[in-house]
Amino acid sequence: MKQTTHERDVYEYAATLVDYDPLTGQMIWRKRHGDDRETKRWNTRHAGKHVAGLNLGYFHLGVTMGGKSRLLKAHRLAWFIVHGHVPSGQIDHIDRVRTNNAISNLRSVSNAENLRNKSKYKTNTSGFVGVTLNAQRGTWRARVPSGDGKRAHIGTFKDAESAARAVNDQRAILGLAISTPLEAQA
Repeated sequence: MKQTTHERDVYEYAATLVDYDPLTGQMIWRKRHGDDRETKRWNTRHAGKHVAGLNLGYFHLGVTMGGKSRLLKAHRLAWFIVHGHVPSGQIDHIDRVRTNNAISNLRSVSNAENLRNKSKYKTNTSGFVGVTLNAQRGTWRARVPSGDGKRAHIGTFKDAESAARAVNDQRAILGLAISTPLEAQA
């Protein structure tokens, strides 16, 4: 995605409105300067408070510039503040917690890479991401995303927990979040 001058201007302006802590990911509205009624009202309502609007689980903030309103995702603004450029792709939350905007938890990735870091589906019956039952054989198949929209086969296992450990080991090698925490990671 090509970055336009206008888009960069919007991010630069938005960065002047907030204080961002890269260690915690917290974003706080700054106090605005001026004696007019609107500025005083804004400061009373927002200054010093967390940017806390949620949209599909992500923090976002509304910015009006040049008479046009834009809704910016806080994690994209955090990336801009730290790295100095609007991300060209998607920003992935490594731990999959959409409200954790610590810079160490964010990475710029392609759509395909972002899709590899998904949580388990609601219809999952094994309880583990990447683990499915082969009912005919009574074994558990372990697979991880291969990056090309397909899944790479790791192996088959006698129990779901062993298959989940194999998935977690492979996900760690690929730099993906651990799918399912296991009490005894062997």
